Amino acid sequence: MVNQLRYWMVGVGVLSVLVATSARAAMTSEAVGEFGGEAAVKQWIAQGESVVLITGVRVDATETGLAIAVDADKPLEIPSTSVVGNALIVDIPNAVLALPEGEEFQAVAPTAEVALVSVTSLPNNRVRVAITGVNAPPTVDLGVTGAGLLLAVTPETEAAEAEEDAIQVVVTATRTEEDILDVPRSVTVVPRETIEEQSRLNRNVFEILGTTIPGFGPPNQSDRNNAQTLRGRDVLILIDGVPQSSNFFGAAGFASLDPSIIERIEVVSGPTGLYGSGAAGGVINVITRRPEEALSIQADIGVSADLGELEGDSFAYDIGLGLSDTDGDVDYLFNVSGRFTDQFYDAEGNRIPQNNPTLSGATIFNLFGRLGFNITDEQRLQLSASHVRDRREVDFISDPIVRSIGGRQRARTLDVDLSFDELENPGNTTTNVNLNYTHDDVLGSRLQTQAYYWNNDVTDFPFDDRGGFIDAIVYGPFRGEAFGGRLQIETPIAQPLDLLWGADYRNERNENIFYVIDPVAFDQDGVVRSLEERTWLPPYFVDQIGLFGQLQWDITPDLTLSGGIRQEFLELQADDYTTFFGDDIEGGTVNFDATVFDAGLVYRPTENISLFASFSQGFSVPGFFTFINPPPGFSIEGGFEELAPQKVDNYEIGIRGRWGGFTSFPSRLLCLFRTRRFSAKYSWNSP
Repeated sequence: MVNQLRYWMVGVGVLSVLVATSARAAMTSEAVGEFGGEAAVKQWIAQGESVVLITGVRVDATETGLAIAVDADKPLEIPSTSVVGNALIVDIPNAVLALPEGEEFQAVAPTAEVALVSVTSLPNNRVRVAITGVNAPPTVDLGVTGAGLLLAVTPETEAAEAEEDAIQVVVTATRTEEDILDVPRSVTVVPRETIEEQSRLNRNVFEILGTTIPGFGPPNQSDRNNAQTLRGRDVLILIDGVPQSSNFFGAAGFASLDPSIIERIEVVSGPTGLYGSGAAGGVINVITRRPEEALSIQADIGVSADLGELEGDSFAYDIGLGLSDTDGDVDYLFNVSGRFTDQFYDAEGNRIPQNNPTLSGATIFNLFGRLGFNITDEQRLQLSASHVRDRREVDFISDPIVRSIGGRQRARTLDVDLSFDELENPGNTTTNVNLNYTHDDVLGSRLQTQAYYWNNDVTDFPFDDRGGFIDAIVYGPFRGEAFGGRLQIETPIAQPLDLLWGADYRNERNENIFYVIDPVAFDQDGVVRSLEERTWLPPYFVDQIGLFGQLQWDITPDLTLSGGIRQEFLELQADDYTTFFGDDIEGGTVNFDATVFDAGLVYRPTENISLFASFSQGFSVPGFFTFINPPPGFSIEGGFEELAPQKVDNYEIGIRGRWGGFTSFPSRLLCLFRTRRFSAKYSWNSP
């Protein structure tokens, strides 16, 4: 109750800030309405003498393109330029419009190569000149004419093929769109071309990550990432910003994701708290494809087999169909695919035994859909959903007799051909639903919101532990379920200062059920039949809310300083339960909090080289394995009272460059990280 009250207090505080901002904007709007047009602008100017009044705009055709003259009552500051799509953007700071023709200037198709020239006001005393090319963004030379500016525009007649590579934009490292050279972190981008190339050899996404991401663990033909770490620590895996891991179990089912729906993969190496817990080693964000501008239909058929003697039962088959289109303000993408694998073989033609994580003998089904709607030029609503399901036939397992043979032995297969009586075959099922809304101008700020639902069901092979710790044959599903949301707001405080702030929320439920299997039916007929159901991991909830703020200061056009803080509130709750071995445990609620910081500095001595230094912290909440077999007298509140999140500090210095139309991997001159604090209780007692 106390923790819930704290959440409400935090929520009320955030709401108060929004209400105050809204009221302030409303007062400004009323003042402008009272005086109207140029009078309102002049009154605004009177309140700040340094603001420049732009009084006229002229567009004239020249032999090489266009000449755009911007007249002002005082000298203008040097504007900044950027490119968005086919538009060249020129942002003039510390200025407002006072034009005879109104609050906006437009010149439609002034030449055959230029589609539009527009001049508009932006919040916080800025004016934007946007010059949109027909085929590609034009170039511009800036010149000073008295108190105004002269823009000499040269259109591009052909689209620049390497433009996307020349300026590589990433979103994961800062939660906003940034040129990769402006990011003070080690960032790796795996583009779509590389993903397509890798998927010709192996469609397991974990295999693709393991062969393309520096510092990520090697691939192991697994359907989960338990054995794969980034820089030796746990990694947080996201799909379009939605976490794919649970508190108790690693990301499962993700390996079966169809690579054809992936646009690119962004990797932030090293601990970060920007997305909450679980990123002690870094973040891997899989960004799915966007719909094509014109109707596009794609069909895929593939066949593969293990090397060796090309055994008949080593062949795998892939089939897929994709549809994508954009029609006015509506766009959509739909993809369905299937994969059918059989047995795995090593290079010498020996069958590799099936094991819990492997995807041999699997039937894999993938479904992905996305629907987007541009409400206005500044607002977009988008819904996406994915469903991945794989089920495995258990024909062979590892022969247990090999363990009793001395020396180093090769694993051998044992023909079992298990069948499952009223129980599902081993496999994974993962469902993601993701709703996004963006608004580019809410009281001068950019708003992004996200609501999501995630569900994961994992069932491993039957485990024969007769005579061991469990002393039974057990089989059953792990179930993880979560819903949550993200709110982030980009607020320009002043021309050189930008603030990113917001909140993340996630409510997660985990449990693991074991069925005790009939040993007679298992031994004599190879039938997996349940005798009774017991709790292995009781249902427990992890409730998280994180508040964050990130400030970026452009000290000069070549030097940027950034820093931020995140405060995480986490609550663990479980009801009374009975363990697998029959012990009664008292439930309860425990709170865990963590505060992490980050700071970064980027210096660009040239346009294509950046030097960076950064400090960052990440944290992870341990998995609560003690639930399974707690010691005598254990209770939730008493047993976990000393448990605390793990914190990791990371220091990094590096250089990153862009040469020959592509962005290089960053060269790190120094990279240090250390565990700052870790406290946990763990017990595993025989009954």
